[in-house]
Amino acid sequence: ADSDTVNMPRLPVSGDYLVFVVPHYGAAMSAQLLLTTGEGSGSEVDGGSGDFATQPGQPSYMTFQASAGEHLGLGISDLALSTGSYFSVTIYQPGGASLTSTTCYGYNDGCQLNINGPTTGTYSMVTVPQSPSQTATFKTTLSRDLRLNLERNTPLALDLARRGQKARLSFTDEAGEMLALQVTGQTTVPTNRSVYYQVYRPDGSWLTSFSSTSYGSTPLRLPVAGTYQVLVETNYGETASGRVTLTQGGAVAVDGVPGQLATTGGGEAAHATFQASAGQNLSLGLHALTVSSGSYVSVAIYRPDGAHQASTTCYAYNDGCKLALQASQAGTYAVVVTPQLADQTFAHTLSVSTDRVGVLQPDQPLALAVTRRGQNARLRFDGQAGQWLSVQLAGLETLPTSRYIYYQVYRPDGSYFGGSSTTTHGAIRMEALPTSGVYTVVVESSYGETFQARLTLASGSSALEVDGAAAQGSTELGGQEVFLAFDAVQGQRLGVGLSSTAISSDSYFVAMLSSPDARSSSAICYPQYGGCDLEMTATASGVYRVYLQPVSGTQKITYTATVSTDLQAPLVRNAALPVSLARAGQNGLFSFEGHAGESPRLAFSDVVPGQTNGSAYGSVIGL
Repeated sequence: ADSDTVNMPRLPVSGDYLVFVVPHYGAAMSAQLLLTTGEGSGSEVDGGSGDFATQPGQPSYMTFQASAGEHLGLGISDLALSTGSYFSVTIYQPGGASLTSTTCYGYNDGCQLNINGPTTGTYSMVTVPQSPSQTATFKTTLSRDLRLNLERNTPLALDLARRGQKARLSFTDEAGEMLALQVTGQTTVPTNRSVYYQVYRPDGSWLTSFSSTSYGSTPLRLPVAGTYQVLVETNYGETASGRVTLTQGGAVAVDGVPGQLATTGGGEAAHATFQASAGQNLSLGLHALTVSSGSYVSVAIYRPDGAHQASTTCYAYNDGCKLALQASQAGTYAVVVTPQLADQTFAHTLSVSTDRVGVLQPDQPLALAVTRRGQNARLRFDGQAGQWLSVQLAGLETLPTSRYIYYQVYRPDGSYFGGSSTTTHGAIRMEALPTSGVYTVVVESSYGETFQARLTLASGSSALEVDGAAAQGSTELGGQEVFLAFDAVQGQRLGVGLSSTAISSDSYFVAMLSSPDARSSSAICYPQYGGCDLEMTATASGVYRVYLQPVSGTQKITYTATVSTDLQAPLVRNAALPVSLARAGQNGLFSFEGHAGESPRLAFSDVVPGQTNGSAYGSVIGL
């Protein structure tokens, strides 16, 4: 080593001592030896700071007195190095054994060490340079930890005015209490440095912690009764000041009167609690949000054991936000709302609600009204494996207006099956349910808006049959979809006709046809032309579905639907074939034998459309 220190224990007797220097392998050497007691400025606890200046490669040495169990902080500050970026610091116990050490960097302006004295006696500090050419100047400050009491809901002005000093804040409470520890108005010298807040149980074991450069908070779920301690320490021995508050959040009753929360100082967090049972489905709505600066606040929910449950960002321009949760534990849950900025204050209303529940019966509309901010709805229905159903939503109104509503379907095992979102109307078309059992439809708003709508579990049941009677109907609400079904056999050539159509708004609606093997086709239906049709050749035997989809949330549809087999007949050369396609949507399929090289002509005459200004289309295909 280029430099070193022999940290001698307390001399046992008075007299002359001998330092024996033995070069390795008998090599020649030169060195400087310095015998020092380490006593001087900076070595007195809670006294003045000590000033140090070293020669190239020279360690520094300081001693101080400490008692067993005493908690001290040593701050090294104003560090300037001639070369390199750091030196090493070690604290030795009275017997000479190492107690703690760290690396002290010049760009941090210094460092700090925590000294928890195991015995009473003389302790020593030794700094070792990074290189033989390095010199260093610095200050040392030795301080006892500040010991202060934290009173619930009473801000404590904390001032760590000495470099390297720590604070120990104590409070006594009962087991099961749900509190929050928050810091506001924090400043440090040098500026913008982190301060750490560590909470310890009555038995001295660690409970939780957080750090802050200006403000912050953390929930506290107290596992046992007794006196807890908050250790406050800076990162590199900076001085720090701020306000520390132990808050007890106001209780908000589930499904009860919403709570009103507001902060008065910049950087303050808001804290509330609510009770929940294990397995309970709840939703939290934060609304009427106003902020003094910035644009949002952060919201987090914590379980009774103190673990994080859920969180979101809540924007004032959305008027608030929402969080959904299934309570995994019974007990007291905490809600902590944290500001975006150190100078931000905010106010909001908080609602906690159980999910609305209901049952969807096939083809029986359900009027749903969610009147509590943030509340969700859970609607159940029985489904059979292979069944085709459609969850239709119409007549949607939200407050604030024109907000998105999400509706999602979950399988009996709780896994996601399908979903959609809308500001007006829509449908979830469920093709072939994967399993039998109870399915759940969860309906929720984007940001906790209240809403009302009508939901229908459409089964597609109707009197619609191939070549049978027409199915007629009208939708009652704007945006309501029509779902019809019929059976077909593979290979059948059919036409689906929609006639006598009328709509309450816009100029058209969309007709869609879906097959059992997941093939689909569509057509635009203009009531001014009488309707539309869909041509098909059945690609599989089974149930085919027809959906009439409105194009707006105000559109209502009136219709007559028929399904007809194509009229088929042979064409004889030079003999007129009378054709009558009497059913709406019916097609004609006529065959003739042709020979290569011929150029036959197909003539249409005496065409009488079934509606004014209607048209008929013909095409020739090879078989």
